[in-house]
Amino acid sequence: MITKDRPDFARRRSITALLAFISATPALSMQPMSGVKLPSKWRFGSFWLYVNDERRWREIDVFELCGAPGQETTLNIAAHVFHDRTAPPRAPLHLSRKVPLVFRVHEDFHVYGLAWTPERIKWWVEGRLARTLANAHWHQPLHVMFDPEVFTDWFGLPHETALPAHYDVDYLRVWRAPGTDQ
Repeated sequence: MITKDRPDFARRRSITALLAFISATPALSMQPMSGVKLPSKWRFGSFWLYVNDERRWREIDVFELCGAPGQETTLNIAAHVFHDRTAPPRAPLHLSRKVPLVFRVHEDFHVYGLAWTPERIKWWVEGRLARTLANAHWHQPLHVMFDPEVFTDWFGLPHETALPAHYDVDYLRVWRAPGTDQ
C-alpha cells in the first residue's frame, strides 16, 4: 500500500512499495502467472522479473499497468537490458510494446502470464497470446517482483483522493518450463 503521508512524495521521480519479492531459487526458465487488480485512479502497478547486480541489470516486464483515465485499457510489456558488463549489447536495449486491452485494469481481476524459455519469451493476457520475442539476452536467473509505483514523468502523481491505494494480487503461480531442468 502507498499512502499520501510521505513528505518526499511529490519530489521523487519514482516511488516503489514492495508487494512481493520471490528470490529463494531464481530460475533460468519459468512460467509465472498471476491474477491482479489495480485500484481505480491508481497510477502504476507492475509484475516483472529481473537481475540487477554489479555485472548486469536485465528485466522482463510481464506487465506495467496504469489505472488512470486514458491508460486503463493499455498493457505495457517489455524486455530490457539496462547494462551488462558480461556480453553485448553494451548500450541499453529496450524492447517495449503497448497492447490494447478489451477491459479496464481496475474493474476486476485479470490473469497475466509469461512463458520464458531459452528460445522465446511469450506474454499472455487472459489466456491469449499478446506478444512473442526471441530470447537473445535473458539467459540468467531472474527474481520475480510485484510492486505499485509512481513515475511522475510517465503517468504523473495520483490524485490525493486515490490514496491510500491497494494493489491486489489474487495469486502467483510459477512453474518450470516443460522440458527444462532449470
